Amino acid sequence: MTDTVPRPAALSHHDLNQPASTAQSSLPKDWWSIQYLRAIAALMVVFHHAREQFSWVKDAYPTEIGGAGVDVFFVVSGFIMVFITFAKPTTPNDFLMRRIIRIVPLYWIFTLLLVALVLLAPSLFRSVRFEPGHVIQSLLFIPHYGPDGRLNPILSLGWTLNYEMFFYLVFASLFFLRQSIRIAVIAAIFAGLVVAGMVYPGKSGFWHFLTNSVLLEFVFGMALADLVTRGIRISRGPSLLLFLAGLVNFVLVGSFMPENLLIRAVEFGAPAILMAAGLVFLERAGGLGQVKGLRIIGDASYSLYLSHIFTLGALRWIWNRLDLPESALLFTLAGLVACTAAGVIIHLLVERPILRACLSGLRVRRVALRANASGS
Repeated sequence: MTDTVPRPAALSHHDLNQPASTAQSSLPKDWWSIQYLRAIAALMVVFHHAREQFSWVKDAYPTEIGGAGVDVFFVVSGFIMVFITFAKPTTPNDFLMRRIIRIVPLYWIFTLLLVALVLLAPSLFRSVRFEPGHVIQSLLFIPHYGPDGRLNPILSLGWTLNYEMFFYLVFASLFFLRQSIRIAVIAAIFAGLVVAGMVYPGKSGFWHFLTNSVLLEFVFGMALADLVTRGIRISRGPSLLLFLAGLVNFVLVGSFMPENLLIRAVEFGAPAILMAAGLVFLERAGGLGQVKGLRIIGDASYSLYLSHIFTLGALRWIWNRLDLPESALLFTLAGLVACTAAGVIIHLLVERPILRACLSGLRVRRVALRANASGS
């Protein structure tokens, strides 16, 4: 969620017949559309959880559309992993190390912060049950049923990161395959797991994790990136229609579908890929403006995602303490502003310094290994 992704320039079908280095050099350094999608996804999740702070907020906004923010994140992740490895080939070890650096430190900080708060003020977290085994498995991204009977880590938001880490492992294990073949193999594996889960429901938490249809959303994103790297283009009008179609579908599904989705990859994943494809191709067609505020939120989306539950909890406490009015609109707007501000601050003061330090250490280690290899 914090990667900087190359932004595509004019990559034509002719470019694909050129040497790989020539095709790669025509790809841009950054994607504004992807950062916009991250921002949209993070704000959707904030809205979803703001609804859950008070019953009167949820009554005012019964839609489940906000929960689909994670589906947008999964599509974006699939896109990014294909694109960054196409633009800059790497090794499985280096790829996984960079993924760990991106995901683990901040997640561990917030997980351990929650553990500390539960120990210090258990009355504030009645729905969070503390067990050492639950914490350890959560920190190690091991899918399991927690003490509350849910298939979530102690920091419940981390369920999405369990899927991210699983996707990274599968993706890295197939680096020896060409991009298009790798995508096809992952698609076959994930589709097979989803179908197996439908045929054999099972009771194991790990089996339920492995067979969730959200796995297909990574495939959607990978397929979109493959089209981009092959030089496929769509003009501005159809691109905008794709985005609007995804948005309308989100509204319809979020408003009329039940909380327990039957096939999430269809009900939320399909609108997510429509939105993503629309913005990506709109940017490629030169029809996407650069909104710096939205871009900043996209850059900070990982910090915003992990921190917003804490911010909303603090806001709920303040709301009760000050006996503020039961205005769903006012509380939701306050939540979006407060969570965004906190997320950006944490991104600038915590996440970025950690990333710089870890990546610097990785570079030093790489140089040392090369020196040792040449010396031997």
